Amino acid sequence: MESLDPKVVDEIGKDLWCDDDTRRLRAVQILGLFKKNPTIRDILAKLVKDKDEKIRATAVNLLGKVIGPNDHDLIMSLLSDKDKRVRANTVEALENLGNKRFIPILLRFRKDPVNRIRANVLKALFTLGYSDVVDDLTAMLELADHFMKASALWVVSHIKVSAPKIEDLIGLCYLSDNEMVFSNAKKALQTINSPRTRGFMRYLESETIEKRATI
Repeated sequence: MESLDPKVVDEIGKDLWCDDDTRRLRAVQILGLFKKNPTIRDILAKLVKDKDEKIRATAVNLLGKVIGPNDHDLIMSLLSDKDKRVRANTVEALENLGNKRFIPILLRFRKDPVNRIRANVLKALFTLGYSDVVDDLTAMLELADHFMKASALWVVSHIKVSAPKIEDLIGLCYLSDNEMVFSNAKKALQTINSPRTRGFMRYLESETIEKRATI
């Protein structure tokens, strides 16, 4: 299709910035057919910052299919974007690529102050083969910030990484008054499903029920 009309991407581009959300989303989806076009990456890099959540999600998904380890400048610009949604979505795109060469880049963001980005980075690192994330998850679980705790627990429930100190901290989170932390802790304990975590579930269940009944 592209070989028949070199300007076809430009024509599609007209719909990308129109006022009709349905046309815009369809245009983004069609861009996926032109992955070899050199302008696609730049277009998608702009679209991952779009205010429309569906546009952003679709753009990130496509971006993960067209960028490679050699696109260092583009990747770093997206990971350093002022919009935390762009940074978090970019990490997800890199994880979906499944290329271990992205590990050194992601390691720079393992201490990100934004809980979602930090969690996405640790999940991506583990998925790409970097398993040394226990200390990072422990540090998140030890913070007073409920969002950091909940995000760390989310990571554990997805990658099933565990260690005695992590299991102990999850047990403490299971007693949290914060609904988000409690819910994610329960999922994490169920995911690990070790004798230790089953023990936490069994012995802390009654205490948790009694405590939450008084709230």
